[in-house]
Amino acid sequence: MLDSATEFWHAYEDRYHHETPTLSSEWQLTEDISRYVSLESIHHGYSLAMRRPIMDEEQQLRIVQREKQLALSQRACFEWKVFEKPSTPHLVRCLENEGFRCVERSTLLYFPINGVLPGKELSTVSVRNVKSEVEYVQLRDILFEVWGKAEQVFITALKTDAEKVSAKTEVFLAYVDGTPVACGWMKYYGAIAYFFGGSTIETARGKGAYKALVRERLNVAKLVGSKFAVSDSSPHSERVLRRLGFQDAGQMFRYVYGNQPSGG
Repeated sequence: MLDSATEFWHAYEDRYHHETPTLSSEWQLTEDISRYVSLESIHHGYSLAMRRPIMDEEQQLRIVQREKQLALSQRACFEWKVFEKPSTPHLVRCLENEGFRCVERSTLLYFPINGVLPGKELSTVSVRNVKSEVEYVQLRDILFEVWGKAEQVFITALKTDAEKVSAKTEVFLAYVDGTPVACGWMKYYGAIAYFFGGSTIETARGKGAYKALVRERLNVAKLVGSKFAVSDSSPHSERVLRRLGFQDAGQMFRYVYGNQPSGG
């Protein structure tokens, strides 16, 4: 019987095979590389990652050079994600030698959805599955207040994916005393429910909205049969998620090429 961490990594790798190509995004897979090409990303529309550890540094360099040229032929902005686990020796040196720079570090956390869900319900906080135009406007306003940007093309693509009959995307708003103050969404990839977009306006932090969003997404993911919830977590989110029982899957480093802005 596989331990939880090993089972998680198998499911995490397998997620690539459960993304249905759409007008807005697709996975492009080779033996060594996964390319996520998307019109939805707030930050980047072209994301690269190694699919397996490659020990030979020269081979790794050839892959980096090949993918850099391919990406430059298609996009002005792209990123390369480096995961601490499983270890990929020499990759960081190859990327830096080819003109990439690290602009963000986050922690990959996962939660086995196999028991009692963490946290408790608060009478002052409610969470809704976003359906209406008004709710999508509220979501856009929260993203803009928190991040200073909320591109309409992203909101439209998110709404389109969530409204499909075979929807693998669900979007949520959290309310404190009836006021929308936080948002988040998740996407299903096989056994994985991937959490995205957790954002809470500053004046509402510490009131339980983010925890309620996490709990609701876990509950919905459990109902559809997901085995693991996953989040690339910022320092603030990491603290909350660890207290709720999420486990460490290592660091994730985001590299961008050249002088492009860190936000893409």
